[in-house]
Amino acid sequence: KQVYKRVVSALKPNGILILEAYTPKQLEYKSGGPPVAEMMCTLDGLREELEGLEFEIGVEMEREVVEGTLHTGLAHVVQVLGRKK
Repeated sequence: KQVYKRVVSALKPNGILILEAYTPKQLEYKSGGPPVAEMMCTLDGLREELEGLEFEIGVEMEREVVEGTLHTGLAHVVQVLGRKK
């Protein structure tokens, strides 16, 4: 969580952050990601942690991932495109 605050402070005004992370729902999918929900993100949580960004895109979704043998298949992710105010 501290990393996100540092990312926001490092961005220049109008700077953009693009982020994709697994959501806790990913634990049901078995297609990769951290083994515990506490290491995952939700859209609501990211809105709080990325205070100072205006979300141009913010969505939780199911999508197919193909990122190597341990991260392949249907997954549940959160995607964000945020612009620093």
